[in-house]
Amino acid sequence: MKNGRKYSYEELGLCLRTKKSRSGFLAVLKPGEKCSYKSTVDMLDLMTLHKVRNYKMESPTKEEQTLIDELLETKVE
Repeated sequence: MKNGRKYSYEELGLCLRTKKSRSGFLAVLKPGEKCSYKSTVDMLDLMTLHKVRNYKMESPTKEEQTLIDELLETKVE
């Protein structure tokens, strides 16, 4: 995810299924300023659905928020 790519809901689910089995895997959720409550809950639901045990939520840094804003202007491939 740190590559600055926008993921669809399905792609994120696939990524979680693949990576959660790795030792020490931690999902970090950083909802941006424009993120809706529903989107945040959807991401938390994905953690439960895919049995991701280690995750945390934190605010994005200014640099990350800039990247998020840029990604919001692009379409999901």
